[in-house]
Amino acid sequence: MQRFISTSLIIALLGLIILWTGCGGGKQPGPTGEIKVDDTISVPDWFLNPPEDPDHLYAPATAAKKDMQLAINTAKHQGEVSITGQIETKVSALFKNFMEEAGAGEDSELLALTTSASKSVVSDSINFCKAAKQEVKKEGTLFRAYVLMEMPIGAAYADMMAQV
Repeated sequence: MQRFISTSLIIALLGLIILWTGCGGGKQPGPTGEIKVDDTISVPDWFLNPPEDPDHLYAPATAAKKDMQLAINTAKHQGEVSITGQIETKVSALFKNFMEEAGAGEDSELLALTTSASKSVVSDSINFCKAAKQEVKKEGTLFRAYVLMEMPIGAAYADMMAQV
């Protein structure tokens, strides 16, 4: 009887040891501080590093949609919005400098005219915006469109000066 208890105790201890080592798991990887990029995603180089040119404004944009044409159109629109923001910044700075040089000060009538002109220039300038590069890739059930929108600064500047 004592032999049966000893054998049962040994078997129970072996079972616990096996269970303990089997469920203990390995060493969990800790955070390394590195960001890992999925190698299956291929992004165009011009999207990550858009060109720099003093005569052009560039805006990379992307969109993922189930319909390929909708993805392209959405990406183009996002690029145009980005270029519009760049133009508004440049136009506002230009008009502010103009008002200071003219000595307009706090003339509210002139300020209203300036605001109206800058909005008009931005909306008309988008006509010069075009897709310099575009690429479409399949991502599961979606189409991902990458677009690099481009606008010549000279044409936008000439348009703005014609309206002032």
